[in-house]
Amino acid sequence: MNKFLTKLGLVNRLLKLIFVFVLFGLPLAINAQNKPPKQQSLKKRMKELEKKEKDKENEEEDVAEYLREKHLENQTKEVRKRMKKSRKKARRNNRNRKEFFLIRWFRK
Repeated sequence: MNKFLTKLGLVNRLLKLIFVFVLFGLPLAINAQNKPPKQQSLKKRMKELEKKEKDKENEEEDVAEYLREKHLENQTKEVRKRMKKSRKKARRNNRNRKEFFLIRWFRK
């Protein structure tokens, strides 16, 4: 019976030791899963700033487009035609292309 008690005492000590190690190791394992709160809030803040910046850029583009359309509406039909013609000519010049050869041959 004495051997049994000593074995039981050893088992109890061993169980207590294991329990203590698990108890001390458990909070470390739980904290390892989560990032520190500062890093999480910093990432969240950066995402919010990027989203606000993108929204601001989109809004500026919309305003610019609206103003461009409004400017064209204010022009007369002849002026719009002239603007279109000059815009095409500018694009052609920027691409280093000549006018169509028939136009060059029969120009006034």
